[in-house]
Amino acid sequence: MQRFDPAFDEMKETFASIDKDDSGEIEFDEFMGLMLKIDHTRSHDALRVQFAAIDTNHDGRIREEEFHAWLCIDGR
Repeated sequence: MQRFDPAFDEMKETFASIDKDDSGEIEFDEFMGLMLKIDHTRSHDALRVQFAAIDTNHDGRIREEEFHAWLCIDGR
C-alpha cells in the first residue's frame, strides 16, 4: 500500500530540484547554489559547515534520507 503524504512528496520534489545532475545525491556545488539564492551573504566556510552537518555519513554528498532528516529537525 502506497502512503499519501503531501509533505513527503514536496520534500522529494525539492530534493530533485536541487539535484541538478540527477545523480540522486546533492553535491556541495548544488547545495551552495541553492543556499546562496536563499542568503547570498553566507560565507563559503559557513556553507561547508552546514553541508557537513547534513551529510551525516560523511561521504561528501547529501543523500535523500539525509536531506529529509535535515528538513524534519524542527519537529515533524
